[in-house]
Amino acid sequence: TYASPPFSEIIPGVEEKRFQLGFGSYLRTPEREARVAFSDSIWRSSSRLLARPEIAARLTPQVASPGGEISLETLRAARVTVIGNSQQHRYLQSVAAAQGLTVQSMATMGDCLDALYKEDADFAFLPVLNAYVLLDPNAEKKLAFVGPGMVDNGLGGTVHIALPREDRALRKTVDEALAEMRRDGSYPRIWRQHFPFDFY
Repeated sequence: TYASPPFSEIIPGVEEKRFQLGFGSYLRTPEREARVAFSDSIWRSSSRLLARPEIAARLTPQVASPGGEISLETLRAARVTVIGNSQQHRYLQSVAAAQGLTVQSMATMGDCLDALYKEDADFAFLPVLNAYVLLDPNAEKKLAFVGPGMVDNGLGGTVHIALPREDRALRKTVDEALAEMRRDGSYPRIWRQHFPFDFY
């Protein structure tokens, strides 16, 4: 059975054993490890700004670095949408006041992208791989990544599947399946069918 709850409900669902596996681009943090177990790594993640190119171009003169590129560190007085209760959300909250950022918390990544399309937000700050999957190349209004990826301050690292803490047999089964997929080459083959880059 597959369910697609908001990001903030996945770990509670695994913790309460409503879900056996939780996929949400989860980085291992002490807070999360106190609630759920994690599989071996499934890929590496970083976080990056996303925007409509014309919006980014309009703001570039005010907020670009000396080299001419917008980054989260140089961003000022902008509306930034983010998935609520995510690592990106926590980081933005820590810098928003100093940088004059308006942080808009959304339930899902799709909601974040919709805010960009509707110009309700100037930028989204999201995990790169997950955002890439949802980008529609045929959309009338294009979105593009802006500035460098970020991995410090809990914004990147290895991504894992969340599992119930007590179910050691399930974790062993999942880890063995991941290892076998890497050994027989099926994991990289599946990856390259969908992505033009390697993050695993």
